[in-house]
Amino acid sequence: MKSILGVKTSQPLSSLREIHGIGERVADRLIEHFGTEEAALQAICEGDIASISEVNGISHNFALSLARYARSRAEGCSISDFLRTKEALDIYSRLLELIKSFAHTTHARDKLNLFLPITCFAHGSYPGKAGFRKRIP
Repeated sequence: MKSILGVKTSQPLSSLREIHGIGERVADRLIEHFGTEEAALQAICEGDIASISEVNGISHNFALSLARYARSRAEGCSISDFLRTKEALDIYSRLLELIKSFAHTTHARDKLNLFLPITCFAHGSYPGKAGFRKRIP
């Protein structure tokens, strides 16, 4: 993300391979499933977790991490910018779990996870195949 006078600016995605965790094989499967690279990018950018996780070899958690990464690129703000301290992360996590308890569908819970990040790069997490739970050694 570029910084202009200390304010981060967004960088729209133009290729599947720009997304962390997508290599040639995953990109090929996404294109095969959605028909075109543009359609696959659109599904990821719109957070269509259900459709993305239908792709062979893409789990629900990985689909969620792809959508989160795309969202952070589009908004020009990473998760670490949002949640800077362990205390903020703890409070946020408890509030999100409470809010999610009112969601009636898996789709609604997924959308809540997209709009509000549940982990923090500042604490060593990054989006990977198993979601944001991987730790940097």
